[in-house]
Amino acid sequence: MRRALLVSIMIAATALTYIGCDNTKDDGDATCSQACALIDDLSCANGPSLATCESDCSTDLAGSCASDYQSWLNCAVDANLSCDASDIPVVAGCDSEETAFRNCIGR
Repeated sequence: MRRALLVSIMIAATALTYIGCDNTKDDGDATCSQACALIDDLSCANGPSLATCESDCSTDLAGSCASDYQSWLNCAVDANLSCDASDIPVVAGCDSEETAFRNCIGR
């Protein structure tokens, strides 16, 4: 379940650019609050709640794979975000970053 939410968060982060906002911190890194707000705005029926998204995202950014997760988050803000056929948020265009993160966490 947690990894499904992680995927939702990763997908939602893509919405940042999809909506057309500048969604990065001063150092150029995307933030959890920005990505999760976009996921929440997308309103996919099976996406995470805003609170769950922010909590899971913050946990991943504080973990041992934080660098890989930040790379994915940075990509996602410039990618396309949508709800898939199961009404789960998905990110298009960040496959290599997602794979690197998943390999790091062992999934």
